[in-house]
Amino acid sequence: MVQGVTLDVPSLPSITADDQPLYYCDRTVSRTRAETKAQTSNKAFKVLIIVSILTVIFIIAELAGGIIANSLAIMTDAFHMISDLASFMISMMAIVLARREPTKRYSYGYQRAEVLGALTSIVLIWILTAGLVYVAIERILELVLDLILLWD
Repeated sequence: MVQGVTLDVPSLPSITADDQPLYYCDRTVSRTRAETKAQTSNKAFKVLIIVSILTVIFIIAELAGGIIANSLAIMTDAFHMISDLASFMISMMAIVLARREPTKRYSYGYQRAEVLGALTSIVLIWILTAGLVYVAIERILELVLDLILLWD
């Protein structure tokens, strides 16, 4: 035991508080980190909104072009962009969830929402890929060659 040393330990949050975290964190450090993270997530959220709007415009153009040309390649790219749009939406939801404050039940907050959002996006892309491979194999096996030639 060290003699003559006094420790100034701030009090912990009340255990009886309804849904407050049960840990101590230096307010100045956590506030600075939280503010930086909030600014970064706000920028990311705004960029995702702009990119989502542009993606919708390109999806409409590619779907129209793919239907007119009866092109599986263009339609595949349009569906790929739809999966990208879904990923953007999942990312935006994850950012909103990750902003929530820690609680007793989730003492580290909702930061895992971003990881789960990424996992959901990957599963969505694999499902889409499986569907497109299935359609492509069907076309190869049935020898579908009915192309609409606009210059004839």
